[in-house]
Amino acid sequence: MVRRTMIMKNGMIKIGILVALILLIAVGTANAQNSTISDSAVVYVAPGETYISFWINFTDPTTSGPTNLTWFNISYWNLSVVDNPAELTNIVNISLWNETSGELIAYVSNPSSFPINISLHNYQVSDGGYANISVKITINTTNLVDGKQIAFNATLKYVYNTSSGATATDITNDPAPEIINVLNATLNVTDEYAAQNQDNIVVANLAITPGNNSVSTHLDAVTFNITGITNLSPNSIKSFTLWNDTNGNGKLDPSDQPIATEPGGKLNVSFTNLTALIPAGATNHHFFLTINVSGAKVGARYQLQIFAQNIVIDQGTGDSDTKVSPTYLTIVKAEEDTTPVTLVAPGETVTAFNVTYYERTSDTDGSTIQSISIDWNKSAINLAKPSNIMNITILNATTGSLLNYTGPISSFPVTIPLNVTVPDNSSYKIMICVTASTSGLIDGKNISFNVTVRDNESEVLYASDPYPETINVLDAHVHPTFAHASEGQKFVIVANVTVDPANDSVNTYLRSITFKVTPITTLTKDYIESYILWNDTNGNGKLDVNQDTPLEKIVSPSDVNVTFTVNSLIPAGHVNRYFLTLNLSSDIPQNRIHYQVEIPAQGIVISQGSGDSKDLKFQILSVTTVRDSPVTYVHPGETYLAYNITYAENMNDVTGEQLRWLNVTGMSVGTIKDIVNVTVRNATDGTLLGYNNSFVSFPISVKLNAVVPNNGTYKLAVYVTASPSVRDGTRIALNAELKTNETYRALVVNDPSPEIASITGIRIVAPSKIYAGWSDITVKVVDPAGNPLSGCRVTLSGCGIKPITKITNKNGIALFKIFTMYGGTIKILATYTNVAGEKLTKTTYITVLPLSTSGGGQFINYIQTPTPTPKQLSTPTPTPVPTTAPTPTPKLTPIPTPTPTSTLTPTPKPTPTPTKKSPGFEAIFAIAGLISTAYILRRL
Repeated sequence: MVRRTMIMKNGMIKIGILVALILLIAVGTANAQNSTISDSAVVYVAPGETYISFWINFTDPTTSGPTNLTWFNISYWNLSVVDNPAELTNIVNISLWNETSGELIAYVSNPSSFPINISLHNYQVSDGGYANISVKITINTTNLVDGKQIAFNATLKYVYNTSSGATATDITNDPAPEIINVLNATLNVTDEYAAQNQDNIVVANLAITPGNNSVSTHLDAVTFNITGITNLSPNSIKSFTLWNDTNGNGKLDPSDQPIATEPGGKLNVSFTNLTALIPAGATNHHFFLTINVSGAKVGARYQLQIFAQNIVIDQGTGDSDTKVSPTYLTIVKAEEDTTPVTLVAPGETVTAFNVTYYERTSDTDGSTIQSISIDWNKSAINLAKPSNIMNITILNATTGSLLNYTGPISSFPVTIPLNVTVPDNSSYKIMICVTASTSGLIDGKNISFNVTVRDNESEVLYASDPYPETINVLDAHVHPTFAHASEGQKFVIVANVTVDPANDSVNTYLRSITFKVTPITTLTKDYIESYILWNDTNGNGKLDVNQDTPLEKIVSPSDVNVTFTVNSLIPAGHVNRYFLTLNLSSDIPQNRIHYQVEIPAQGIVISQGSGDSKDLKFQILSVTTVRDSPVTYVHPGETYLAYNITYAENMNDVTGEQLRWLNVTGMSVGTIKDIVNVTVRNATDGTLLGYNNSFVSFPISVKLNAVVPNNGTYKLAVYVTASPSVRDGTRIALNAELKTNETYRALVVNDPSPEIASITGIRIVAPSKIYAGWSDITVKVVDPAGNPLSGCRVTLSGCGIKPITKITNKNGIALFKIFTMYGGTIKILATYTNVAGEKLTKTTYITVLPLSTSGGGQFINYIQTPTPTPKQLSTPTPTPVPTTAPTPTPKLTPIPTPTPTSTLTPTPKPTPTPTKKSPGFEAIFAIAGLISTAYILRRL
């Protein structure tokens, strides 16, 4: 029973399903598509616009009664026709209208998501009738995206049999999309050419037509990107500026408004938050992008594009296509020097440079160059003063016609008005000339301008002088001067300079010249007795102190740097030569050996200005100094240090130097007989360098072989041996000449303080015996060499006579007349003070023989004091004269000490042979003796 029941249930279910399917087929067949779709030709829709998206023509399918339209349902975008769907937020309203009656059927506002179901509220279509239904869409006014498409998949639901409630659904998809048109844009370049340094170059002329131009809107943002043709360096771009074509004439001019600026150093540029007005009704409203360039490379190119949706206005983002400028900017050379002139003389007019102005190529009405402004080109160093410029003249470089000028110049910048018309698509070349002043110029100063050319269309062309002109007041040239001098030397030339005025068509005057020592200088003002500035009057290129003109002499200078203020004529077309000489002190320390001067930049002032612009260095003067030894007094036969010579090698010579000869050329005091040897040694280590002890006349040449290193000094010790026979008080000073391997550099080195010979003992020449009675005694005092000594005190005493003192005469003789009565001894004491202040004494004796019948008062013999043993003299170390010949120096020939002899010693009378005398003779002698005694007693 149960099982049968189940079978019956299953059977009934299957029958029910079958009946339902049959009914559905029957209904579908009865209710085919009753809606036909049509679309208009509208393709683009503007922001805020309400448009008919498409039409639905609905026909009532039966005659059993009217049809009620229930729903219009939008499921999604119709992707079969839409490939770039919009956003639902782009739609403000979707509405359905009976286009025949104009009746609103239904609508939905601000749809936010799919599906969008719009209730039609059982909108009734009469039995057998039809309805022309339009689907209208209202577009939003903001945040749209240009090029987005709007087309739906939709269905129309309705009840076609109100009695039975039968329903149907028609597919009512939008067959063709509408495209949102936020804006249309075009992109062009106005300035196809620009100079290397120019402002406000139009590189993009952007024309915008809003999709809805019935209302005012604003440009809010835009981005410009370069194309592959661009090779302009980003470093050449100083800045970007975006302009609004305020007056709407389609070109950039002074009345237009800059709305944003961005720094350069890049090639792409974006602007945001602009709010730049696009007036209602505007078609192709222009915005200009300009760049300011500096130092752009000639031939560089720059081209821009705007990618899709990179323009933003109040209504949205567009254009949907990438906009590429059909042309591009090319950098051309607008700065040209037409002449090779780089130097400008006082009063001279030269072409500074040319500037080429290019009229905008998209301009159809030409342009006017209104003015040219001139300022210093501050990128050029060492600029002149405005007063150095007498005149600036502007010419048409093509025809040479004068456009305008200004001058004299007191300050920069200066603006020179122009009114030059330049036709469309053409260029105009401007020549800028400058005239230098005739006085007060500074040599080496640069004349270099920045030029600003302004036209009536806001184009600003900057040009700089590519090659500055340099003021040339004069040319000065340094010539060789003395490389060596010795202390005490006069008229040492340390500067030899020629002055050549740049403008040689007029007379010029040297006003002043400054000499400044360089850091190499060790000589100070204390060792410069005087400076003299000379004019080479006879024009032979060398100093002639008896012919050339001393312009100024500065004695005992207060500074080692010196300025001469003069008024020396330099005739037109002439070049003057000037010498600076020093008179050197005769006592320069050994560490003051170098002197060098230079004429500093602008150290020469002539009547036209100051020059030369470069430092002019002269040769380094190396001073040989002579130091005397501390020995003042020397003894006959002594070897002594005459002086030291510190030879300073020429610092301009990088090869070093050899000392070849020391030539004693003479003696400032003394004679050649006062010396017997000259020896030269290395003063540092005592090495023997050479000597000469065989000479009879000057010069006395001592051969040397000493090497002076580069930039070094060499110290020589000059030793002299005094003659053994030199007289007391003789002054000895040698003049010498030092010669090097560069033979023209012979230096005079004189002994600064003479040595004085001082004897060490004396001798007495007198009779050895006399007879009692009256005697004439001659006493002579001589030095060890036999030279007579005057002024010597000679005292006789003893043998019954009172002491008697006399002074020797110039021959060294003192005469005495004495009387002795008996035999005995007379003492002779000689005292002599030598030139060194030493008291020298000598004592000898005369024997007095008793009276004899053979006669009295006759000299029996002369006595001579023996030659004194000389003092042991200290010889300087090392001994200057070798006792044995150094190898390979030849052996010195010793000079023997001569034995003193008296030229006044009488020949003694021979002693007679004793014979027996006659008594008469003795008686007579006795009588004579008594008479003499009586005479003496009487006198007493």
